[in-house]
Formats: sequence, C-alpha cells, structure tokens
Amino acid sequence: MKQLKNIAFTLLAITALISCKSDRLPEGILNEEQMVDFLTDAHLLESYYSITTNFHYEERAAEIAASYDELFEKHHTTRAIVDSSRSYYLHHPDLYNDIYEQVLENIVENAKDLK
Repeated sequence: MKQLKNIAFTLLAITALISCKSDRLPEGILNEEQMVDFLTDAHLLESYYSITTNFHYEERAAEIAASYDELFEKHHTTRAIVDSSRSYYLHHPDLYNDIYEQVLENIVENAKDLK
C-alpha cells in the first residue's frame, strides 16, 4: 500500500511539473500584456496612416517604417520577436483571442478619450 502511495505521489508530481512547464512562454516571446500593448499601439499607428492621405506612397512607406522603428524601441522589442510572438499566439488561438479582445477594449477606451 505504501508503495502504491509513492507511485501515485510521483505521478502527481510529474503531472504538476509538466503542466507548470507548459504554462511558460518560450524564450523570445512577448507575454500577453506586452503583446496587447504592442498591438494596441500598432493598430493605432496603422489607423493613423490609413486616414492620412497627404503623403505620396514612397513618403508614406518610409514614414510608416520609421514609425514602426520607434514603436519597437518604445516597447523594447524587435520585429523578429513580434513576428515570433504572433506565430506563437496564432498556434494558441484562445490566447490570441483574449489578446485581441483586450486590444479592442484599449482602442475603444482610446477613442473615448479623444471625444
């Protein structure tokens, strides 16, 4: 009986370790809060450029690229990390859905502040 308890405890401990490890993000992936913050700013940036029409295409592309460079700097990240993070969250659609729900809430709040 004691041996059965030891086996059960060992299996429980292994299961707990595996589940804890699976909750961790891989290295080089933005956590959900960081992803929400970055995507909120990125969508606001894209919205700004989609409504401004006084630039020529070449000037707009250069301006957008410079703005994204500032955005990466602001969030202390790189394009590669954001791309890897998007790929990770695309493979975890429930998490990505939660992220985008928060992004939408942030954008709505931002719009309320502008009124």
